[in-house]
Amino acid sequence: MGIPFCVLALDQDGLTSAIISTFIVFVMFAIATILIEVGIQSHKKSHEIVWNILKSLCTNLLLVAPVAGLLWSSMNLVLYDPLAQVISFLAAAATPCALVSIGLFFDAKRKVTTSTGVEY
Repeated sequence: MGIPFCVLALDQDGLTSAIISTFIVFVMFAIATILIEVGIQSHKKSHEIVWNILKSLCTNLLLVAPVAGLLWSSMNLVLYDPLAQVISFLAAAATPCALVSIGLFFDAKRKVTTSTGVEY
């Protein structure tokens, strides 16, 4: 929801802040991934560690998606209309689905057992 939500809520004034925060999160996530991989693979040879780090970075969707979006945007490519419509439908459904999942998560944490042993 990040950048489009900031633009919707704050108009174009929020775009710069959203892009900067996205970049910072991207860099921090990449650094964290590298540090975790180095910690896990510390017993291996250095070239194996580097290979595993590169593999982990290239298969991490939280890192691949912004790069793919930047590449797509910089090439000024146009999506095939039916594909753009499907993506638009999925994007419109993402927020309600996320809110329902969060609600279900909180509800699962709140299970109460009565004196008769009934959970609700």
